[in-house]
Amino acid sequence: GCILGCPDPSTPPQPQADIYKADFEAERAAREQLHGQREALQEELNQLRLRLGGDGARYRHRDPKN
Repeated sequence: GCILGCPDPSTPPQPQADIYKADFEAERAAREQLHGQREALQEELNQLRLRLGGDGARYRHRDPKN
């Protein structure tokens, strides 16, 4: 007899492909969300750099020799 892994004859087995598909779709949604967040942060960084005068050079420590 089987101890583990024997199918229950009273219920149809869950197709493994459905499980893989759901997992794939969840990972894709998470990647798309992270990509959107990254783009938003990149845009925010670009706006902050513009407000600082391009690359923020005005706020860098200046060498007193110059």
